[in-house]
Amino acid sequence: MALFDLHMHSRHSFDGLMAPAHIVRIARRRGLAGIAVSDHNTIAGGLEAVAANHDPDFLVIVGAEMQTEVGDILGLFLTREITSRQSMEVVADIHDQGGIAILPHPYAHHQNLTPALLGCLDGVEIYNGRDKRDYAVQTYAEYANPYRLATVANSDAHLYWEIGRACTLLDLERPDAAAVRAAILGRRAQPVRRAGRSSTAVYGSKIVKRVKRLL
Repeated sequence: MALFDLHMHSRHSFDGLMAPAHIVRIARRRGLAGIAVSDHNTIAGGLEAVAANHDPDFLVIVGAEMQTEVGDILGLFLTREITSRQSMEVVADIHDQGGIAILPHPYAHHQNLTPALLGCLDGVEIYNGRDKRDYAVQTYAEYANPYRLATVANSDAHLYWEIGRACTLLDLERPDAAAVRAAILGRRAQPVRRAGRSSTAVYGSKIVKRVKRLL
């Protein structure tokens, strides 16, 4: 069993400031076995985090949170940039790369989620560290159960102290990429919420976003 936080943003996101190398250090200190750095529309932060990680027992996964016409789609285990912004094409590209497609924060910033799209996904974020609502039961009933999706929890961290606030306990023997992928696809994932959502953190990332727009 090992804890993973599979959704966070570095300075490569338009609303992020965190340095990938520092993300790795903090995540290790907080007892995580691994992370996915998943910036908006780019794998740059994930690649930088992989390069900064020198601990063979700590796993860094390259991810991206892709903005599409129906809302965000989280891709894990990516090897190249995704250029499309059409949801079905994004999911297909994730799978072509051997990756996993997850619906993050399903009740925030999503619209027109069709059965065809949901049937192609691998997992759904049942807890998000930045959402004060507890929609776990609703998410399971509406998405996870009918579409047989893995249920995960992630911090969606934009600030250092948010890392690991929500995470996923995976049933695996070794924390390597193949085992993590198999645990998620095999739905051997248990969402863990370590702390409540902070409006201060959300407001702070909004300030970062506004400042970056002025630069």
